[in-house]
Amino acid sequence: MRRRLTAAAQQLGITTEPTYDRSEGWSWEWSDGPTVEVVAAALGAEVADRVRLHRRPSPRAAALAVILEALHGTDAGTHLETSPDPTAAPDARTDALATALAETAPLHMADDPMLLRRHLHETGGPAALLHPYTGTHDADPADPLAMTAIEHLTQHYIQPGDAEAREAWTHHLRTAPDAPALARAALADTEADRPTRLAAVAMLGALRAELEALEDAAMTAAVEAGASYTALGRAMGVARQVAHRRHSRRAAGHPARLSPQRRQQEDTPEEEPEDTTETTPEAPEAAVLADAQAVLAEPLASRVAQVLQARPQPATLGQGRTHQVLHHLASAIRARNHHTVRSAVEAAAALRTRQRPISAHPDLVTALDALHAEVSPQE
Repeated sequence: MRRRLTAAAQQLGITTEPTYDRSEGWSWEWSDGPTVEVVAAALGAEVADRVRLHRRPSPRAAALAVILEALHGTDAGTHLETSPDPTAAPDARTDALATALAETAPLHMADDPMLLRRHLHETGGPAALLHPYTGTHDADPADPLAMTAIEHLTQHYIQPGDAEAREAWTHHLRTAPDAPALARAALADTEADRPTRLAAVAMLGALRAELEALEDAAMTAAVEAGASYTALGRAMGVARQVAHRRHSRRAAGHPARLSPQRRQQEDTPEEEPEDTTETTPEAPEAAVLADAQAVLAEPLASRVAQVLQARPQPATLGQGRTHQVLHHLASAIRARNHHTVRSAVEAAAALRTRQRPISAHPDLVTALDALHAEVSPQE
């Protein structure tokens, strides 16, 4: 019997030796390692029936089982009995929580899931094992226990009387479902510290990215269902050109703003008839004006409008250098890059002092001077 048990131990990598007691017979215990079913199969039914087999959890395995139970509802006992490797965590956060629980639990509780469960509950749950928010946009890869932005805000702004939400957070790490409400609470808190202010910014950024992905998927589904970009623009509250550009930029992997980008009422043309041709090039002046009014300050947008209205045809500008600069200005506005807009405006204004062709167009000179004056003081 001993030889059979020793051979099985070598085969399975179990380092403990089986023991024999006159009153109880053969017994074999080991820590973690293969399950009882695997060991019994290796021994064969005849031998396994004569040996009491038991896999006891290590402190690490017991702590992980309790954490998995708290976070995912996995029964601790079932995990310890059936998991091929009871010490393997599914992710870095769970791994770090299990390590922290094992290190903070008293020694007499170390390998007892029931005692560990009680200890975790009495000390504030998994939330008490987390580290403060570090100000990052996503989870901090250097510290899996660092709170995320929404976790930080959840901990700070759960309603005191909401016992269910408090239980869900402290003992199961379930964040508040209403992210905008958390942001409003943070903004209303006149005593909020710097990490809390940053957490609100980071959480809303993540929410915006999620909504942008959902909007892109919805736009794609609408186009595939036969909707035109005119219809999409009407549904989104934007011009047809803006809807087309937004969808195209996202399809190319570029971010696009979620703001409605509505034109001012006095600049909004009459509603164009429904069209089904989606490849019609957009009018440059209309597109630039729509973007300028959405992205830049309104006074600056009006200056851009004046430049575009005063812009002569390339043939009347001599060698075309000035027209290239103005085209650069339009491209910069489309790209929503304020610093590039400023650079283009400064270049265009400088040209009018050095080149005679542009000086022949006083309306353009006046518009450029006003635009340059509007942009120059800004950072």
